[in-house]
Amino acid sequence: MLVKEGETTGETQFLETSFEFGEKVIKTTKMNYRFANNVRLHQDKDSPFINFVQVKEVTEWIGKKGRPERIERNFTFITDILVTKNNIAQLAKGGRTRWKIENETFNTLKNRGYNLEHNYGHGEKNLTHNFIMSMFLAFLVDQIQEISCYTFKKLIEKYEQKIPLVEKA
Repeated sequence: MLVKEGETTGETQFLETSFEFGEKVIKTTKMNYRFANNVRLHQDKDSPFINFVQVKEVTEWIGKKGRPERIERNFTFITDILVTKNNIAQLAKGGRTRWKIENETFNTLKNRGYNLEHNYGHGEKNLTHNFIMSMFLAFLVDQIQEISCYTFKKLIEKYEQKIPLVEKA
């Protein structure tokens, strides 16, 4: 089954929730969830089955000049966890949190001294894999040092990032 097909057969399910927040400016957020279990990842018959989640988040409020303001965000996730109306909000929140962590880690690897680029090792067998694994290992060692080594912490505080440390080494 494809997700679109599930909409006509009733296998794709929907849930809508809303909440308000804010003190001076009251904002209303509507969460529209759409999900389907046991759908193929791709259209071919050998493709694995996954559970699909789509979230549309719409936040509305009245702006400073009295005009209506609106922000709309869309997210999609796949999971091997069975999705229900009881757990979809928690799964979506976990998916967004995981995305944020992955995005911040990638940003660190790209812009904070590790020089991660998309083109590492193009054309050479296993070179990409070796480069990225070496970089992840260096990142892991730095994370351990940042947690446990007093001197390393002080150097990071002094330079604010690891680039000068690597360049002076």
